[in-house]
Amino acid sequence: MSFLPLVTLELRAASRRKSTYRIRRWTAVIAFIVSLFFIASGSLGNRGAGENLLSTLSFFAAGLILLAGVSVTPDCISQEKREGTLGLLFLTDLKGYDIVLGKFIARSLNAFYGLLALLPIVAISLILGGLTGAEFWRMALVLINLLFISLTIGIFVSTLVRDSRAATGATLASMILLFAGFPSISWLAQIVNLPKSLTYLKYFSPFYSYLFSSEVLYRSHNASFWYSLLLSNILGWFLLGFSSFLLPRVWQEKAIVAERKGVFSRLRRQGRGSSSQRAKARQKLLPINPVLWLIGDEPVMRHIVWILVISWGAVIVILSCQQPVDSLVTANAGTKILGFFIKLMVASQACRFFVESRRNGALEMLLCTPLRNRDIIRGQWLSLKRIFLWPLITLALLNLVPVVFLAYQAFSGPGISEALHSIPRATLSLGTSCWFTLGLVVDVFTVGWVGMWLGLTAKKPDLAPFWTVLFVLILPSFVCGLDLLVDMFLIIWASSSLQTDLRWTLSRQYQVPAAQMTPQIALPYVPPPPVIAR
Repeated sequence: MSFLPLVTLELRAASRRKSTYRIRRWTAVIAFIVSLFFIASGSLGNRGAGENLLSTLSFFAAGLILLAGVSVTPDCISQEKREGTLGLLFLTDLKGYDIVLGKFIARSLNAFYGLLALLPIVAISLILGGLTGAEFWRMALVLINLLFISLTIGIFVSTLVRDSRAATGATLASMILLFAGFPSISWLAQIVNLPKSLTYLKYFSPFYSYLFSSEVLYRSHNASFWYSLLLSNILGWFLLGFSSFLLPRVWQEKAIVAERKGVFSRLRRQGRGSSSQRAKARQKLLPINPVLWLIGDEPVMRHIVWILVISWGAVIVILSCQQPVDSLVTANAGTKILGFFIKLMVASQACRFFVESRRNGALEMLLCTPLRNRDIIRGQWLSLKRIFLWPLITLALLNLVPVVFLAYQAFSGPGISEALHSIPRATLSLGTSCWFTLGLVVDVFTVGWVGMWLGLTAKKPDLAPFWTVLFVLILPSFVCGLDLLVDMFLIIWASSSLQTDLRWTLSRQYQVPAAQMTPQIALPYVPPPPVIAR
């Protein structure tokens, strides 16, 4: 047997797929159009135009990379477990590393090709000025390393779990812990009297290499950049090796483990609790909407969103207590970044039901019931509402925390002049918060409608979250302040398309085109032979 046969097979299969070439071409075309919009917006003559273009494209590329880690690899091995085909692979001479590396190459090849096609377009920022070549290459290394780590996390989680929802939730939680949890623990260890060893956790997070890749921060933190880049890359290879070691030992479903009680058994049951808790949830959700009950309560996703919002709220409160003036800008910038990642989660959740239902055939059975189109769509929106409504309201209100602290500090001072001096800044921050809240609400509605439509109609359902993020969050942001109008157009188009006739849209996917139908030759009728009487 040749070395890494599955990798060789997947590479040969990918070389014959049209999508391998289309993804590279369309990634370059879209990135070039975005760059043209950026240049046409009046940023060409600015001193830091190149640096602004690099930071903008790299930020959206990082968001798509994190979405790829949540959508591409988490279900690659767990799907083989559910279908019972993984055991057939182990009947051959294949080892654990053959299967893990084969799945990794098969799922991540298009993502790597898309990133490599994006980098030459990002290099246009070098022509605009205000940027060094070393800064561009550092960002390129950071993005490639970020894609590698996000995909290896999904492979590692898919090795341990069996259910697709549990795999996606555990991958998302692991990425949040690595990208945001480790830096937060390191920051708290420096402020509070915690063990000094916890401060070194930040070097395992790719966030620090992304942060210190700019020329201004790299000059004073060059060692932190290379430490973070090296250790996070080693962590990714460790996850691949550990997955190869664990896969031959954990792929079988063991009934003994399913009977255990405690936290781990709940994780294996999608985080929905015991059988009595699931029965209670069924009695609560089924009368409201059958689709809502079918989607489930999704407590793992809801807890992850709440942890993110509460953690960011604690950071804003600490910054507002120490420096209320500087916390205004920090709160607005950080809330926009966190809001963008929550929108990524909304896109993934909005596409999931139709994608999974098309894959396992549940959608055809659902459409055979007396449920109307609006009942199915309403169940989707109720599921999104249960997960994201109150966290998004809390996130919008967190922008007002620095304004409250600034007003309290001004009016509790010695004179009224300080209070009058802080009114313009507080008013500007309040207006920015209101505008951000409006954009957040419109973007969430647009992501929900477009995500449902693409999850139902996309030829490749696994790419539905990518197209949703691209057409709703990335491309409209470069239309010179007209992104709200684009969102309104997308909402009207997607909602009318979904509510027109869901059954007709689904039936078109199973119709065979006339050009592909083979003509049937009418054979002459041959009567059955006579019965011979004895």
